[in-house]
Amino acid sequence: MNSIKFIAKHINYDSDKIVDCDTVCAFTGEKITKGIKKKVALSGNFTDFEYLKFESDYISVDAFKCLGEMIQTEKKLNSLRNYSYLVTESELKILKKDELWDIIINPPNPPFILAYTFSSKKHTTFKSKITTDKNKIQIITDTYGNVEIDKILLNDVIEIVQSWYSATADMPAIATFFTKDEILAGSDNLKKIQVYGIENFNVEDKILSRFRNTPQLILLTRLVNKCELK
Repeated sequence: MNSIKFIAKHINYDSDKIVDCDTVCAFTGEKITKGIKKKVALSGNFTDFEYLKFESDYISVDAFKCLGEMIQTEKKLNSLRNYSYLVTESELKILKKDELWDIIINPPNPPFILAYTFSSKKHTTFKSKITTDKNKIQIITDTYGNVEIDKILLNDVIEIVQSWYSATADMPAIATFFTKDEILAGSDNLKKIQVYGIENFNVEDKILSRFRNTPQLILLTRLVNKCELK
């Protein structure tokens, strides 16, 4: 199953925009007898034309579910592009940012799709990849495309990111050993380093330095939640 079908099966939609046709979906190439005309389905702000890989004037109903304003909020309908979300065989769940870290640490059983939006403006659904291995989590983002979190390769990095963005009970409420900027760029704050432990810092900073400026570390640092050490 492709990612569009995997997501769309959780979304109900019926509209007079759906018309009879005898063609293929411009996104997936699947044969369709009902669809939505591209000029109706795609807004004037749509720019991801490279994903329209098949010659057709129509997209499938499933593709339109992934693109259109289908998610009900208190005030209006929004598109999935406005959200981070998790899709499993049984549900589509809109996520708050602080929920993604826990999913990375304890992912659901595959298959699933995980998406994170930095801007809440760009489509991610039709660009997503289905995770089939819990140790290689595929996270589709609107800024860095698909980011693979290889939990075996990145195990030390994940642990260090959490450790640096932790605190002890006697630290000020908003404080962590290091800031997210320091995780991404390093730190020369000797007082912080001494509190954390100079030897641990030197070893861990060398590990992080190998991954700095990569989408993996940028995303992990963005998503990590503060943890209080006991």
